[in-house]
Parts: sequence; structure tokens; C-alpha cells
Amino acid sequence: MARLTSTNYPHLSGLSLNFKGQTDMPVRAEQGGWKAQLTFDLNRRGQRTILSRRLHYGPLVIQRPFYPEGAEICHLYLIHPPGGVVGGDELRLDVDMSPDAQALITTPASGKFYRSNGQEAGLRQNIHLSDNTSLEWMPQYNIFFSGCKARLETNISMVGSACFIGWEITALGRSASRKTFTRGIVHQRFQITRDGRLAFIENNRITGDSPALNEYWGMASSQVMGTLLAVPVHDEQLRAIREIEKTHGLEGEPASARLGVSLIEDIMVCRCLARQAEYIQRIFTGIWRVLRPGMMDRAVHEPRIWNT
Repeated sequence: MARLTSTNYPHLSGLSLNFKGQTDMPVRAEQGGWKAQLTFDLNRRGQRTILSRRLHYGPLVIQRPFYPEGAEICHLYLIHPPGGVVGGDELRLDVDMSPDAQALITTPASGKFYRSNGQEAGLRQNIHLSDNTSLEWMPQYNIFFSGCKARLETNISMVGSACFIGWEITALGRSASRKTFTRGIVHQRFQITRDGRLAFIENNRITGDSPALNEYWGMASSQVMGTLLAVPVHDEQLRAIREIEKTHGLEGEPASARLGVSLIEDIMVCRCLARQAEYIQRIFTGIWRVLRPGMMDRAVHEPRIWNT
């Protein structure tokens, strides 16, 4: 079989890939830890958004695209390593959306970052939205277990009239089993550029011994935090989200859940704290349900995987 080699892809040194974009065997670093990369393009062909190129190696893949809302919008499920992420693992995602492409990307399960052996685990996500594209980026939450050493970077670059709704939800430890985050370090960065100009950046550095985990001016013992970003948002949509802010998103949410909404130019930023990740996911889903019809000009259609 013809192969792609490291001559064309220097970062794949020592690997050979077939034309399906898959390695012949799993990729394991000599010093321990998975080295995984997934690259794919989404293009508009007529009335259909298609997956036009896909290249991956290691345990980071997407399932076959499907179209529960019709041909215009492509739904994709991103699958992280089934055994979770540990120290030394390096995962990278690169997505390029050509003009007029529309997509919804989610994950079937939460991401898990386990205790480190001293090495850092990294996940870097780079997503480019060309003019007149729309992306709904709605992964399940990430769990960072005590003792982990992790870095998560998400970079969204937007051009022209591109439209984006996305979130990241971070659970420190697992509250259901009373496993709190008492040691370790998590670095997080989420940034948006528009037409080459930095429009938003959020940097978090979380350590297990930080007073910010428990003090009211920080996470107030919440254990879970989330950020939702939507671009562009107008005054009418913001007013609707303010009503959600007043009630913490949904009736029945615990009083400890805290939601704040702000607008930076036309970038809406929603930040939420809670004691369980499911609370934040429900609140963010409620916000998405309000925003989607106006921003994306389409009816609400939740990913089926959320109900399994």
C-alpha cells in the first residue's frame, strides 16, 4: 500500500501512515506517554458540509460524520483515549473549516486526566473558522484527578462573519466519590482571535494547595467551573441570557451554583461555578438553546449521544 512518510510530515518521524489517515499500529513515545494527533478539514460542497480530509495517529479519533438535521450541518463525535490521559501524553487537534461550512462537535464521554508520574500531560486544540462558517463546540466536561499535571490549550481563530458557540467545563476531582483535588497543577488557556486580532484570552493556573479553591473570592469549594463563549451576540440575545443568569440557569439548581454573564464587544462570556459538572452542563445547554436559533438560524437539536 502507498504510504505517507515523515518527509511530508516531519512531526510524524518514525511513523508510516496509509491513505485512510491511520497508523498501522498505536503510537507510543519512547519515554512513556501517548503521542496523538488528529487533523481534519470541513468543506462546503453544494448544500452539504463534508469531512474532506482526515489524518490521525494515536488514540485520538472522530466517528463517521452524520447529519441528523440535514446536509448543511455536520455532526461529529470526538473520541479521546479510552483509558484517559496521563503524564507524558501529548494530544493535538487541528480543525480547518472552509467558507460556509457548518458543524457541531461534541464528545461521547468526559475527558479524564489522571495522576502524573512527574511528566506533564498536554492537550492542544486549534480550530480555524473561515468566513461565514458556524461551529458549535460542546464537549463533555474534563475531570482532573488529584495529583495530575496537565495543560489544556484551545485556540479559536475566526475570519469575517464566522459564528461560534463553545464551552469548556473543568471538574477538579470527583465530587460523587468525595475525591477532591488536593495536589497537582492544571494550566488552561482559551483564546479567540478574529481576523488575526486577539479578541479574548483566559488563562487559569490551578494548584491543589491554592486557597482560591476554597475561598469565596475564588471557587468557593465548588470543585467545578465552566466558561461558555458565543460570538457574535447582540443585545436582544444578551437580554434573554440575563434572565437565565437570574435563576442560575434552571429551576432546581442548588443555591451554591453561581453564574455570571458579561459582554466584551460582541463576545458573550458566561462563567459558572457549581459542585457537580452536570449542573454546569445543564445551565450551558439552556444558554445554548436560547442562543442557537438567533445566532445559527436553526432550531434546537441536541446531540443524540447526550441521551445515551
